[in-house]
Amino acid sequence: MARYRYVRSEVFGPGDAINVVKEGPQGVCQPHDHDFIEIVLTVGGRAVQETAVRRVPIRRGTVTVLRPGHWHAYLQCQRLEIYNCCFGPELLRHELAWLVDDPKLTWLLWGTSESPPIFELKSGAVSRLGALLEPMRTRSEGDRGERVARLSLFLATLSRELPAPPSTTAGKMQPAVLKTIRMVEGDLARPWTVRELAAACGCSPEYLIRLFRQTIGMTPYAYINRCRAERAAGLLLRTNASVAEIGEQVGWGEPCHFARRFRRQYGTPATRYRAQMRGAAERAVAD
Repeated sequence: MARYRYVRSEVFGPGDAINVVKEGPQGVCQPHDHDFIEIVLTVGGRAVQETAVRRVPIRRGTVTVLRPGHWHAYLQCQRLEIYNCCFGPELLRHELAWLVDDPKLTWLLWGTSESPPIFELKSGAVSRLGALLEPMRTRSEGDRGERVARLSLFLATLSRELPAPPSTTAGKMQPAVLKTIRMVEGDLARPWTVRELAAACGCSPEYLIRLFRQTIGMTPYAYINRCRAERAAGLLLRTNASVAEIGEQVGWGEPCHFARRFRRQYGTPATRYRAQMRGAAERAVAD
């Protein structure tokens, strides 16, 4: 199915990685995905949301969490009113790194599945979350720190309203998984192996793989590849380094391997991805 991909330069301002918009799609909103994380809070109206594996009626209180690569569409929109809270995945490795200690947010933001998580909140929670998002709809130069703080508060409040994650490891994240995440993100260029990571955590590779699947829905190897693709995407946007140099920095020194893995994550070659982002940014400045 053909779908549109929203890229960062269409959503974020220069040097920014957070944006909140409030909109009301009517009729049909065509299939689309993103190269950033999006949390959709439905505050009014109704529609049918289509994802990779299902169609789900949505109404006030429905929350959808989309990681890069997740796609969705809105059908049969009737006075639909939503907040779109968008932010770059690199924030999870820096300003929002504390979220890894929250099992609910770990499941939502680090986990993966073919289809995005969709759940329902009570009316009071919708009002509280909407009130936190509303001030983030406007931004000015130099307010990044304040916006990160507001985003942190929004996510912490969302966590309190969420049901328990559908995992046999519900509760605090397993120490081996947490240690692995921090080791990988602390030295992404290193040629990590699952055996090496498991040894550092004092467990077997099989056990570490099982813990990763239970906690965030993927293997350690898949997690490393996703981190590398997301880090590469950020470097393509923010630097003038060559694709080969970026590949070295993220641990994909072999160009063909880098090209294959990046395209698998983002659906387009790295050079085209950079050109599309910069072209969109230049058009936004010109307008």
